[in-house]
Amino acid sequence: MFYTVRRIFVILDWVRDVWFNKTLPLNAGIKDVGWYWFGRILAIANLGYFSINLFGFLIPRFIPRAFEQYFKERNEVHEKSSVKDLRSKYPTPTGIRMWAARDHLQSEKSD
Repeated sequence: MFYTVRRIFVILDWVRDVWFNKTLPLNAGIKDVGWYWFGRILAIANLGYFSINLFGFLIPRFIPRAFEQYFKERNEVHEKSSVKDLRSKYPTPTGIRMWAARDHLQSEKSD
């Protein structure tokens, strides 16, 4: 996205240069006139393409997805850290906890 924003500013300078600073001499040939207008049209086409890319795709579609993914990962990290905090309060080995839970479940089934 930063590339596209930077590119738009470069293209704006290009458009300004081609449309406002360049002039053709009075005795310019047809080939020079053709390249002159080709440059102008190409500058405007590039500005339109990158503007549509930025304002029609990147901002409305990419940014919300990126934020959603970021906050989803952030919540997972917070959930994992809260589970880790609970484990640190009860420092029993995992194997013992698993055996105790299994024995507890088996005793409930038999009752």
